[in-house]
Amino acid sequence: MSVPVPIPDQLLGAARVLRDAVVPAVDDPYAADVLRGVIATMETLASASVSLPAFLAWDIAETAAVLRSIGVEPPTLTDPSAVTSSPTSTVDPVELDRWHRATRAALETAIPIIRQDPVATAATVALFRARAARYPLAAQYRR
Repeated sequence: MSVPVPIPDQLLGAARVLRDAVVPAVDDPYAADVLRGVIATMETLASASVSLPAFLAWDIAETAAVLRSIGVEPPTLTDPSAVTSSPTSTVDPVELDRWHRATRAALETAIPIIRQDPVATAATVALFRARAARYPLAAQYRR
């Protein structure tokens, strides 16, 4: 019986192979730069795959608070059974992504209302800044 290799480990392993075996063989500067970008993306996805669900849950909660502050009821899970009964209350990743997209779309729709309320505008700006600071998918290029 084989043990499945976690996706982050697969991505990091493939990135290491590209960096160690392929990068030295690429002579064209443009192709080498593109390859470094692919490697950086793979490494970013590997590291973010662990922290992304927590980020999405945080963003849903904070965005929902902004929406409620202007009287808009935020979206809920489309499939409540996707929440497990485990102590960590994990959510199916596909359902979490749907919930996040729906919540962000509700915020986008509410922007005209938010813009009329200075307190809600300030809260939204603070949310955007906090979101940018926490965003787990910022690629780090190695030269």
